[in-house]
Amino acid sequence: MTVKEIPAINPGNPFLSDLYHMGVTLGTNVTVMYAKHPSEHQDFIIVVDTQTGDRFWIEFPPKE
Repeated sequence: MTVKEIPAINPGNPFLSDLYHMGVTLGTNVTVMYAKHPSEHQDFIIVVDTQTGDRFWIEFPPKE
């Protein structure tokens, strides 16, 4: 698993800054965003702190 910090976005609703990814809100300060339909295998997720705008990309390596 690889975790890297990516450029922050404006605090608040992350879907106003990222129109591509879907996501789910977890609590009052965290949203997890993803690129594919929930029924499909996910290669990565983006965790967003909606209070600060900080974002982290978490990539899952393929199974060998």
